Amino acid sequence: MKKIHYFLLLIFYVSNIVILDAQSQGVSINATGVQANPAAMLDVSSTVKGVLITRMTTSERLVISPLTPSQTGLLVYDTTVNQFFFWDGTMWVMAIGPQGPTGAAGATGNAGLTGLTGATGPTGNTGLTGLTGLTGATGPTGNTGLTGLTGATGPSGNTGLTGLTGATGPTGNTGLTGLTGATGPTGNTGLTGLTGATGPTGVTGATGPLVAGTFGQTLRNDGTSWVATSSIYNDGTNIGIGTTSPSFKLHVIGRLKTDGINETSDVRLKKNIVPLTDALKKVLELQGVTYEWKKEGMEKGTQLGLIAQEVEKVIPEVVSTDKEGFKSIQYSVLVAVLIEAVKEQQQTIKNQQTKYDEVSAQIEQLKAEFKKIESRVAPSGSGKVNPSDIRRIK
Repeated sequence: MKKIHYFLLLIFYVSNIVILDAQSQGVSINATGVQANPAAMLDVSSTVKGVLITRMTTSERLVISPLTPSQTGLLVYDTTVNQFFFWDGTMWVMAIGPQGPTGAAGATGNAGLTGLTGATGPTGNTGLTGLTGLTGATGPTGNTGLTGLTGATGPSGNTGLTGLTGATGPTGNTGLTGLTGATGPTGNTGLTGLTGATGPTGVTGATGPLVAGTFGQTLRNDGTSWVATSSIYNDGTNIGIGTTSPSFKLHVIGRLKTDGINETSDVRLKKNIVPLTDALKKVLELQGVTYEWKKEGMEKGTQLGLIAQEVEKVIPEVVSTDKEGFKSIQYSVLVAVLIEAVKEQQQTIKNQQTKYDEVSAQIEQLKAEFKKIESRVAPSGSGKVNPSDIRRIK
């Protein structure tokens, strides 16, 4: 007991932050000397510091499992996904996650009946008629135009015959138009009539039917009514089909059938474009496999594909890791690698063909030279060459 008291005294004087309470069997860590809370084995308080839980990556966390039931409650901080995890006796469970997004709004209920139209309010009194404006003064009359000249009288005809009528003299010029009088002022506007009273509001229609559900569920009509289902799950950011924890905008557990998929690839949307190199070498390092899924609900039977962890070592750009640490492969992106690998292989074949053609030409040339030698050294009619004759030619 004396050793314990000496040890406690030493700790108190050295740091002034650790207090051991023998009565409550609790430990208090603070800078004020306050005893531990009676209900706590460890009571930590500070206004400037926190508690740093054991940190490790997802791979390191998975290495220490499975744990035994006696280790239930073990808490660690996963630095790969930046989340706390605890062991619940059978598996790791995310302990403290961010607040989930707001679930999708429920379907709008059927529109209620339209309320009755309120009675039309009485017509307001007609406003007073404005006063008539004064009549403008009449403008002065213009001067009368000059009278036209009288035409010359025609000559008198011979007696007995009526003389021809003389031509009509020209019409005199029209006199100038008199000036228009000024317009009289506009009369005052009459007062606006009073607004009639508003009619009563119609009766509100009945509320549409509501369907109870849980977070992320969507609605489906079974032919008679609406029901909530998790077959299509919407967490507000991602949509899952066959899963309630989607990691992508559309996360499907099961086989997908479609008439075609177009992936955006316009050069105007890209930058830092660099041709692929060593594609054939990368393809040769990949290993195709057959396998079967272990998880319930996934497609049964033998499957063909690659192992994501192996592909990640060779072409990490096509491998993604979700928030639970599971990996997936963008198989369509591998097409670019395969195209460049075929081109590299074709160039190798072309180079080999060129060398083959050169060697074949050399062989044909040697055959021709050999025939010349044979014709010079072979005895007439023998058709054979004596090696000693060839040596003599050299």
